[in-house]
Amino acid sequence: MDGGTMTPRAYLPHDRLVAPARRRPELWRLLAGLMLVATTAFGLNMVLWSLLRGMAPDYWDATAIAGNRPGAMLAVLASFAFVTLGVGMAARALHDRSLLSLIGPVPEALLQFWRVFRLLLALGVLVLLCHPMTWGRRCSRTCRCRAGCCFFPHPCWWS
Repeated sequence: MDGGTMTPRAYLPHDRLVAPARRRPELWRLLAGLMLVATTAFGLNMVLWSLLRGMAPDYWDATAIAGNRPGAMLAVLASFAFVTLGVGMAARALHDRSLLSLIGPVPEALLQFWRVFRLLLALGVLVLLCHPMTWGRRCSRTCRCRAGCCFFPHPCWWS
């Protein structure tokens, strides 16, 4: 325990992020915040997809929202920024907090981002280098590979 509070030391960083919201813990704030995030994300997504369909209707057909093409996948992933915008709007309107106050201290957030990003980057490179489809050859359907063999060159890739 730390300083007479009921918060164990491991939860102090989390407590630092949620403590400002504990001043006004009304249920209506949660529901209003969820509605604000949902309507913001939904509304801006509708605007985005309408604009994209208007610019190139053949490319941005009804199936594009599934991310079945590279440009469509980028648009789907970029549209998650609308959820972040909705969260920032809800934090400002309902708790008088900025979006950065939900992330925490910027230097610490950047350090944590870098730790995760470099591991994901290494994993992406490993998959890119070791995956059989990367070499332009198709894996044989008769090959019975065990789980995990995709990370090592295997003779069935060339059969």
